[in-house]
Amino acid sequence: GGKPEKRKGRRRRARQEEDAPDCDTAVPELRQYLYLPANAVALSDGEALEGCALVDPWRLTFEGRKALLRLIRKKHNESLELSRMRLLQAIEQVTMDLDELRTAGKSCFLREQDVVGCTMTGLGKYRRMISGAKPRVLMLEEAAEILEPHTLSALWHGIEHVILIGDHKQLRPKVAAYELQCDSGQGFDMDRSLFERVVEDRGAPTSVLSRQYRMHPHIADLVRRTIYPALTDAERTGQYPGVRGMADRLSFWDHRVGEDGAQADATGGTDKSKCNTEEITRVLALAKYLLQNGYRPDQVTVITAYAGQTRKMKQAFEECRFRVSMSDRDREELANGEDAIAAIEGNAEAA
Repeated sequence: GGKPEKRKGRRRRARQEEDAPDCDTAVPELRQYLYLPANAVALSDGEALEGCALVDPWRLTFEGRKALLRLIRKKHNESLELSRMRLLQAIEQVTMDLDELRTAGKSCFLREQDVVGCTMTGLGKYRRMISGAKPRVLMLEEAAEILEPHTLSALWHGIEHVILIGDHKQLRPKVAAYELQCDSGQGFDMDRSLFERVVEDRGAPTSVLSRQYRMHPHIADLVRRTIYPALTDAERTGQYPGVRGMADRLSFWDHRVGEDGAQADATGGTDKSKCNTEEITRVLALAKYLLQNGYRPDQVTVITAYAGQTRKMKQAFEECRFRVSMSDRDREELANGEDAIAAIEGNAEAA
């Protein structure tokens, strides 16, 4: 009941203000209270700045006094705004000075270390701090997957020796726009790393690893016959046991079933990433077969190159009571709908 009364009160006051008589034609008693002389001087907003210095405020009309009041308020607000801006600038300067002191302290700490490691994102974010440590040797790992501008941003003043470690015959840097990639043939070649340029175009001195310690020789033949003809195998790689239940260590499974059409994603939009339900069915059956041959779930890994396929693959495994384990990066790219190499690893026995 209180609020309607308040609204009525505001309406009543508004009507009273609308019905109030003009001060210039007010009753004599109101003129006495406002000290309005008989020959009051009118003053507009445009004349307020000059008039306030020439005319006695007590001789102004009611409207003239309001114009003078508006001018005073405007000047006061401008003064407050100027003071506020000066205060903000002072705070910003103090913050910058404090940040410089903190950066200098961290740089001194880094200067005492033998090795400082970071990601390319961290290098860009903490560039001043790291450069303040004045490192003389720069080592970039997986340099063939780093965009050339990012590599150049790491070559600041004082670097004496740069070591690039990578393989330009494998993955290139990731560039989303196809027209900027080498494969488009438009000449931008943004996905060609500095590592690849100096090795192939400049003939920079390189040292190539010629022995591998991970793959069985039968699997290593894939890259030996196509990319690395001089690749040799460590002795221990030939001692790996065979795959239980499988005739060969390496198999290609071909089929003629086409990809699925566009599907609605979790956000209600259209998932344009590629997906093939037939392949998911076959991979799930093969995973179950390997488990039945005595392998643990954590020994079975499924790798797929598309976010849509990963999403449906994960759903299919979970429906069969597999607990799926994915890396943080794969989870992030899956949430963003990005196509990437994603690995699905079982972590529990299937029922």
